[in-house]
Amino acid sequence: MNEKRIPVPDFLPTLFEKPPADLAEQILELYRRLAENARLVKRTIEQARKEREAQRRESDRVIALLASERFELRRLMDRILPAMEGAELDKEAKALSLFARRWDENLRRLRIEVQDPVEQTLSDELTEVLEVESAVSDRSVTEVLVRETLFPIVRFEDRLVGIGKVIASVPCVQQQPEEEENKEGS
Repeated sequence: MNEKRIPVPDFLPTLFEKPPADLAEQILELYRRLAENARLVKRTIEQARKEREAQRRESDRVIALLASERFELRRLMDRILPAMEGAELDKEAKALSLFARRWDENLRRLRIEVQDPVEQTLSDELTEVLEVESAVSDRSVTEVLVRETLFPIVRFEDRLVGIGKVIASVPCVQQQPEEEENKEGS
């Protein structure tokens, strides 16, 4: 055995062999495949990102819907519990209240916050998380207020997942005495 030569397995080419005639073509093919694989990796990562984003949006939608159901249950309970207690349905009212409290505790544990903006001033900050469905003139208000909540503001882990929908009360625009005199004088 030649002691200057290191044994190389038969399936590996040796460095001492003559390079193939099409070495340049093989190198170009290798670069082409590497570039193709890099593009494939980028496409796969982008596709996974889009799928993850779509799943997050769907999860947010479901969380907002379920949280708004609790909001609706609270409004329903506010109307029917007094009538139930007066109609000797105390056990049923208590069971309903316990169910609602357990639901609230689960929402808190999951870090889901349901916010009812009713009677709040419609500020710039609040309008970022609300849609005003309609506005009603009201002589008793001096600034724009949330009159009724149609859909609550829902946050999950401090992230907005449900935009609130409200009806606003707006101050009535009263005519100035000068405007009234001008109209009478015309």
